[in-house]
Amino acid sequence: MKNKTLLNGFYAGSIFLIWKLGVLMLGKQHEWLPTFPAGPLLLLMSIFIFISITRFSGPESSFVDDFKAGARTGLVAAIVAGLGVFVYYSWFDPEFMPTRIQINIDAMKAMNDPNVKPEDITKAEEQMTEFFAPFSWTTLTVSGSAFFGMAFSLILSGLKRAFRSL
Repeated sequence: MKNKTLLNGFYAGSIFLIWKLGVLMLGKQHEWLPTFPAGPLLLLMSIFIFISITRFSGPESSFVDDFKAGARTGLVAAIVAGLGVFVYYSWFDPEFMPTRIQINIDAMKAMNDPNVKPEDITKAEEQMTEFFAPFSWTTLTVSGSAFFGMAFSLILSGLKRAFRSL
């Protein structure tokens, strides 16, 4: 059972990386990825956590066993997706982050706000350079998706106990 739940997490993270590469090949990364970049990952994690809890843990399994099965899947998916995000933004699409920074800087300049000084724009650009870095996005991906995986596992394990029909 443990190997299957670990493998489910690996599948979820790998399919997410394949999806990102597919979006890159289509040339839609500047249209689709900024809107909600974690959406496909969370959907894949939900599906594979559901499979891990309902298929790979028996009907007599305890709440803790179900939670562990789902959390194991979610954590492996988070780590694999995090590695995939780092590789993607470091090697496959290194221009994505600088392009996003420039779009935001251009939007700030286009506002023509008299309260915004050139020093403020420079400071904002420095902060965005730190935020829009592969390591920052990897950290956000791993921590956010790990939290989601644990929370979803907890909820689904409780629902399995409540309905006993899953």
